[in-house]
Formats: sequence, C-alpha cells, structure tokens
Amino acid sequence: MVNKKEIIKRLAKACVVCGKKIKVILYKDRTYYGGHYFGRILKMAEYWECPKCYW
Repeated sequence: MVNKKEIIKRLAKACVVCGKKIKVILYKDRTYYGGHYFGRILKMAEYWECPKCYW
C-alpha cells in the first residue's frame, strides 16, 4: 500500500526574483511542493522563489 499525502490547496504564486509563475501544492501535513518559501515580507507579501532561482 502506498501512503499518499492529502492535498488541501493548489496555489499560483510568482517568483520574486524572475517573475515566473509557480504552481504550489499544499499538503495536509503542512508540507508543500513546487517552490521555495522564505516567509512574509512586511506582514503582507510572501517571498517565493522558483527552483531555478533558488539553486
């Protein structure tokens, strides 16, 4: 039996560095896939980077 993660939300974000669209999947266990999250900036905007800019 394969243990699958339960998806709770799919988001469309933009990379702060290059502006590329990022498709992010949020799971019930509070993990995510599709980008790199660095937190909030000035309590309003979220800082996301695409994998290419991150590496």
